[in-house]
Amino acid sequence: MSAERERAEAMLGEAIDLTAVETSERRPWLPGLPRFLRPGVPAILFAPREAGKSLLAMVACEQVVAAGGRVAYIDFENGKTRMAERMSAILADRDDEARQAVAERFAYYGKTRLSGIGDRGLADEWGEALGGFDLVVIDSVARALAQLGLDENLTPDFARFMVGRVDPLSERQVATLLLDNTGNDEQGRPRGASGKLDLCEVAYKVTSDTIAPHVHGRIRLRRARTRDGDEALDLEVGVGGGTFTRIEVADPSLHDLDLLAAAVDVLTAGGHEGSESLLSGDAVLRALRERGIRGDDKALRAKLRDAAQDPETPLKYVNRRGYYVSESAPVDGSPEQDRGEGSPARTGSTSEASENGSTEPDSAPVESSPERTAPAPVGDGGTLGPPDPRLGLRQTGAADSLTAALDDGATANGKGLPSAYDRSGDAP
Repeated sequence: MSAERERAEAMLGEAIDLTAVETSERRPWLPGLPRFLRPGVPAILFAPREAGKSLLAMVACEQVVAAGGRVAYIDFENGKTRMAERMSAILADRDDEARQAVAERFAYYGKTRLSGIGDRGLADEWGEALGGFDLVVIDSVARALAQLGLDENLTPDFARFMVGRVDPLSERQVATLLLDNTGNDEQGRPRGASGKLDLCEVAYKVTSDTIAPHVHGRIRLRRARTRDGDEALDLEVGVGGGTFTRIEVADPSLHDLDLLAAAVDVLTAGGHEGSESLLSGDAVLRALRERGIRGDDKALRAKLRDAAQDPETPLKYVNRRGYYVSESAPVDGSPEQDRGEGSPARTGSTSEASENGSTEPDSAPVESSPERTAPAPVGDGGTLGPPDPRLGLRQTGAADSLTAALDDGATANGKGLPSAYDRSGDAP
């Protein structure tokens, strides 16, 4: 065999027999974040400045560690004091076990210096260094790319970043959450390269109410991109004013329930109860008019599509073909939810995705993968051990434990609310 042939086969790797891959059980959700993230999935959150991306990410991190997972937060923007204040505010509304979980399983990196893009060996070492975590947050994409000398406006440069710093984590079943801003003119996608959405499996646009330490508001996530199709269409979390709720699927009653019920009735009466028996959008609208539904055609179509994208509703849509009813989801707008845990209490139900036809049953949150090597406790300063300095994870020990600074910022109400997370010019 020629040297060239050997190199070609080495590039290909081993062929995989797909019929031998275990598919009988649903791929699990990330611990603590059902309907949001899965292990090994790269996701991007994008929003205008001051919408609360970093604060939202911190709430997500707390939920993961509270569920037994491990998180690394790589921060290029905020600094350990501000991030400690944010975590202090969150933990003030949690029990003592949550604080201990953060101390043990949350690693904060505030002095990371990235280099060596294009070095395959270094990319693999990066994956090994962070492979013991369930979730890695990179805040933010723009600064990470700048450190690597890459242009965020060029899709090839963003692809190099994904290949060198995100794919090695995905290969080890580590979920990655990238934080990015929207552009001045394009509010519906991340700023810069148009390929950012294509290169991430899940994308959410973030919006929010006014956020302040003394004012409670809500941060909302709207799904903008999905590969699996069964992540929640809308998520939300309450923050500020001493109260921090959990990231949950948004209230399904946000749908027009009268419209939804009428559409389901039309489809059921006509026998359109599967993807093989579709009713066109025009026909659905005509039938709805006959049943007394009023409104602009364009608005009604948008509401129907919106409801059909939600896995919690029985209304489904096949792109450019029509609607049908699935019997797997309720129409009353009140699916069971375990509010104490902040996640949907779904046990083996099946929901069909709006566009890709996924019929996998939703599953409950799961614990960390047992075969993953667990990092040592962060509080002991040994989360990753002495890292290769080329990786850029340069900290005293390995990572800062934010809980060491949490008691320094308590306010008069005794709850340790933050003093800087809404600071002008330094918003989350």
